[in-house]
Amino acid sequence: MDAAPGAALARLARLRALRAGQVAGMSLGDLGLTLAPGDSLHLDLKTAEGSSLFGAIDLDIAPPDLTP
Repeated sequence: MDAAPGAALARLARLRALRAGQVAGMSLGDLGLTLAPGDSLHLDLKTAEGSSLFGAIDLDIAPPDLTP
C-alpha cells in the first residue's frame, strides 16, 4: 500500500461512486503476502474494543478463468 487505508479509500471515493456494502480492495504487496490459487484469506477488521466492524470475509483464491 502506498497510502494509509483511510487515505486510499478517500481517493477511491473521489474517483468512483461507492455504495454502502461495497468492498474495496488494495494491494497487499507491501505486507509481504503473496496469494496463489488454492490459498485462502480470512479478513475480519475489529474495533479497539474487539468487536467486528462488518463481519468476517473468507476468500478462496481460484485459478484464473482462461476461457475465451
